[in-house]
Amino acid sequence: MRTIKTFVFLCLLISLSACTSSSSNSGGVKEGELFTLDVNNLSNEVHTVYFSELMESVEFFQLDTVPEAFTSIPSLAISENYFLVLGTRTPCKLFRRSDGKYLNDISRRGQGPGEYWLINGGIIDEQRERIYLIDSQRDYLMAYDMNGKYMEEDNIPLPGYIQWGRIYLNKDNALVFTTPADAGTNKILGNFVETLADKHLCWVQDLKGNVLKSTPSDRVIMSIEKRHSNVLYVSRLSSESPIYTYTIHQRDVYQGDTLYHYNAEKNLFYPAYTTNLTHNSYTLIASVESPLHYYTTHQIYKEGQINSGGNLKKCRMIQVDKKTGKARYIRIVNDLISGDEVVPYFFQTWITDNGLVITYSNDPLELKEGLEKVLKTNTKMGASLRERLTKLKDSLHEESNNVIFIYKFKKE
Repeated sequence: MRTIKTFVFLCLLISLSACTSSSSNSGGVKEGELFTLDVNNLSNEVHTVYFSELMESVEFFQLDTVPEAFTSIPSLAISENYFLVLGTRTPCKLFRRSDGKYLNDISRRGQGPGEYWLINGGIIDEQRERIYLIDSQRDYLMAYDMNGKYMEEDNIPLPGYIQWGRIYLNKDNALVFTTPADAGTNKILGNFVETLADKHLCWVQDLKGNVLKSTPSDRVIMSIEKRHSNVLYVSRLSSESPIYTYTIHQRDVYQGDTLYHYNAEKNLFYPAYTTNLTHNSYTLIASVESPLHYYTTHQIYKEGQINSGGNLKKCRMIQVDKKTGKARYIRIVNDLISGDEVVPYFFQTWITDNGLVITYSNDPLELKEGLEKVLKTNTKMGASLRERLTKLKDSLHEESNNVIFIYKFKKE
């Protein structure tokens, strides 16, 4: 059965590294050891946690209001000086980070040279002055200059199609994470194509496509049909750290609570955190990580479609303090922007590299209303932030463009 071998990560990855051992939720988290949370020891009390308690800072950026700058934001790539809005059916759009100025489009959907079909990621490489798009229907990174010109000679070959993945570039090579699938029929640019099984779970390759070192997919490989329904979570814990966090939120086999660490310097891939929550046909469990905490969401559904909001019976989030190993049930409230409780799934998808949380507002009037609320209710807000948010609130009107927020997690 494919579902049996889909995600036996614990068995596989413990065998890949001799440095792992089991911990409990009493002595804190130690890097290189597997920390197992016993949820039976948790109190049923739900604690309210505010964004202002988790974040050390928040920045926000209003995007340009010229007509060609308006677009929804399905996903976003950021660098030190740029934002790249990754379109699905609309062109990708490049903005200057300092003032939100629209610069130009980067490609568009289509089947011609330099056009994409299904974007699942992007990279802004300021050193090379290149932008790379990850198209799940192509076995290479598509390269463009900063003006949007397609630079075919700078494309970076990949050893296969990256349906759901994350890619990090440095000077000489690329680090790639993916959701490996077996051989099967894949729909490539509208055509059904027979594809080989993925050999690798994660790997380092040179910029010509040669794999230099890798973690084999082996027993973690899943059926090509099921891979499309899963969500890959990868983040780098900090800009200084060689540690990357990896997990797949599996929608069909209901297991996503085990987080794995990849040590890029040592080329080690091992389980770092898991729970003893019970998995069954109507339970969805997923975990993510910030510099100071692990977060696990436990969703229980009524009989029927697993991802239907109408079938959701219960949703609880667990927060684990890495320093002490103590855990508790929580609800998260964004007291900096809206004053509303944050949907756990959204919170998980917002966490990205280097201890950042990125959100964006596509409705300026709704954002204005939320800011009015928190400016009245959050009496502990610092004077500088209050002044900046007040200025933002007063500038918003129905013709305003999107606003991007970048929060930075506390590290101590």
